[in-house]
Amino acid sequence: MQASEPLRIGIVGTGFGQQTARVFQAHPRAQVAAICGRDPDRTAAVAAELAIPYTFTDYHEMISSAPIDAVAVVTPPHIHRPVAEAAMSRGKHVLCQKPLAESVESARAMRDLGATSGIVHGMDQQFRTMPVTLYLKDFLNEGAIGRPHSAVEQIQIDIWGYYAYRGGSPSKATWFTEPTGGGFLLALGWVWDRQLFLFGSPRSVDGSARIAIPEATLADGARVRTKAPDSIHAHVEFWSGLTLITQLAPARWGQHRTRLEILGDEGALLLSGPASAPVLQHAGVTDGNYRTLTIPERYQPSDLPPGVDAGAFMIADRFVRAVIDGEPMSPSFDDGLRTQELMEAIGRSDETGTRQELSSGIHAGIPS
Repeated sequence: MQASEPLRIGIVGTGFGQQTARVFQAHPRAQVAAICGRDPDRTAAVAAELAIPYTFTDYHEMISSAPIDAVAVVTPPHIHRPVAEAAMSRGKHVLCQKPLAESVESARAMRDLGATSGIVHGMDQQFRTMPVTLYLKDFLNEGAIGRPHSAVEQIQIDIWGYYAYRGGSPSKATWFTEPTGGGFLLALGWVWDRQLFLFGSPRSVDGSARIAIPEATLADGARVRTKAPDSIHAHVEFWSGLTLITQLAPARWGQHRTRLEILGDEGALLLSGPASAPVLQHAGVTDGNYRTLTIPERYQPSDLPPGVDAGAFMIADRFVRAVIDGEPMSPSFDDGLRTQELMEAIGRSDETGTRQELSSGIHAGIPS
């Protein structure tokens, strides 16, 4: 396509798909031309609110007849593969919401088709492209704490608020209320993706997945039964020599919080705070306490529109540049597959009670 033409996007999904649509609409070189959802009334209402000209209830019809160049897949994981394959088979570029699929088998099939179809394929992993994450990555690569040898990551999710809030998607609680929803293991795919981005390829993993809160009583008295794991623990050994302990668990204090502490032989780094806006701190060999780091301006998108999340905008910008300008896309379906392999290995470890071996380390250098 011509560099002067906008990238025309078709969105599949009217829940979190609304957020994706808003981000692309804020991009000066993109245009949201169509949206597809199962409920015709909801889809029409979303399209009217966001001024999207074409609406569909069948993604096959949207892909074949809408004036679009690319498809953003923002549906439950088990629908990612059929939508992406339908789009790629018609030469449409694809940006897929995390996780890539519901299984390694589906993720590998999507990656393989993407590799042979000549289209741009990308993962919508906005936590990887948050300015603070990019700065943390460079800080590690520059040897600011020497050789990282140990890390602990803790993600605390207010599931009571998560179940009650319907702003993002009316069906998002099904991650936990349906046995096939995947729970935190799949819903927090961004955690595993960020770990692979920061630390390279995992060598082996021990994991457990269980239900910690079988029933949650919401503020309005409604009771929600949890049928998929809401508590995940993993012990990952990386080919670099780093050991990482991860805890993903419910915490009842009204907010989602993250804490990632990385220890090296010449210092330490701490990323902590609200999951969407954590603060990065550093402690050197002679420091008695952590000191807060200021994120340099070069890590912020220069043309970030007001009110738009920087990480999400950077994913959209990378995708637009990959399609129009031929720049490499990162993260891609290759990254999505690697994340899927780790998640599935954690689940397999829980089922078998055994440590799972992973890659041979050939992907130890993961691009930014």
